[in-house]
Parts: sequence; C-alpha cells; structure tokens
Amino acid sequence: EGNNCPLSSHQAETYHAIINSDAEIIFNTSATGDGKSLAAYLASLLNSDFQVISLYPTIELVADQKRQIINYYQKFNLAEIDEIESLYGTKLAELVEQGEKTNKFKELLRIIKHKSVILTNPDIFHLATHSRYQNPAYSRAELAITLGRNPDLYIADEFHIFGSHQEAAILNS
Repeated sequence: EGNNCPLSSHQAETYHAIINSDAEIIFNTSATGDGKSLAAYLASLLNSDFQVISLYPTIELVADQKRQIINYYQKFNLAEIDEIESLYGTKLAELVEQGEKTNKFKELLRIIKHKSVILTNPDIFHLATHSRYQNPAYSRAELAITLGRNPDLYIADEFHIFGSHQEAAILNS
C-alpha cells in the first residue's frame, strides 16, 4: 500500500499465508537462492513472540541456517541473537554436561519454552514427540504437548534432501 518493500512476491505471499490463512501446510517452491528461508522466518523476525521450529536433514544445514538467521537478525536490527538455538544430538549432550541437575528432557523443555527460533533435525523432533525423552517429575507427554502448544510454525527446509526415514519421522510426529 504505497510502501517500498524489498520482498519478492513469493516471500510476501508466504508471509501472508503464514500469518493470515488457515493453511496447515504451505509449500514455497521458488528457485534455490530465491529467499525461501527468509520468507519462512519473516514472521519471527517481525514479531518477537512468534516461535519457529525448523527441521533440517543434516547438522551442516542446521549450522548454515543458524548463520543465515543471525544475518537476518542483523539486517532487521534485532539484538536478540541468543533467541536462536541450534539443536542436535551432540549439542544436546553438551548442554546436559554443562548444566547442573539437568537431563535431555529438561534441556529440551527449556529450549522449547524459551527460544524464539529452534533449528534441529527430524530425529530429535521425532524422539520428543514420541516421549523418548523422559523425566520422572513430568508427564511422559510433556514435551509433545509443549511442542504442540508453543511453536507457531514448523519449517521442514531442504525437504528434497531429507532421507525417507526423516520424512517418515516428520509425518509420524
């Protein structure tokens, strides 16, 4: 409406679909390098209360996307870079090792409740939604319930290179 917006049409359409539609699944099939990831993360960049969980098939893609999202935060003049958490098996084990009186369940619960952008893999997501991480002080379903309530958007990025077992883990979850 008269504003100069540097977004491409597919980015604006994706953002609109995320924010204003009842669609449960949104596919953005733009070309590689065309800004699909920015389109997916735009709602979280414009609203600090909007939580995103992104699933990537490899640790390298998790790390690459974390760098890209930090770049987005800088471009949008957002200071809350500590709101971004990359999460995979080794990292989860490190968090448990660094903490006091903690375990994988507690670390996952903390991250899901307090981080705006979580980048992980379908394996951790699947294990969390199927009550494989447990803590006797909580219900078996606590992580799955928290995952169902908290994130506003789930992103399966680079879906074309997911393995069939990873695709099944996402769909089953």
